[in-house]
Amino acid sequence: MVSGEHSLLLFLDKFGKLYESIDMSEVKTLARGLMVLEKLAEASDGLSITELAKTFEVDKGGMSRVLQTLSKYGFAEKNERTRKYALG
Repeated sequence: MVSGEHSLLLFLDKFGKLYESIDMSEVKTLARGLMVLEKLAEASDGLSITELAKTFEVDKGGMSRVLQTLSKYGFAEKNERTRKYALG
């Protein structure tokens, strides 16, 4: 497990109760971003935009924007060869 992944898992564990109580109507995008981070933490080979969009039942454009934002701030990174995302 890499350091960033370990830190994310500790964060998600520590704030699990808060995460579970998120009001989806108020912070839907934030909640989706946190759920994407959880999925990326579980996926050893990374996940594509299509896979994540299907998992969360959203369009690929919306998922692409979430992943671009996560990548911009170092939480996710894209493997250009496989076109899959993993934790940053």
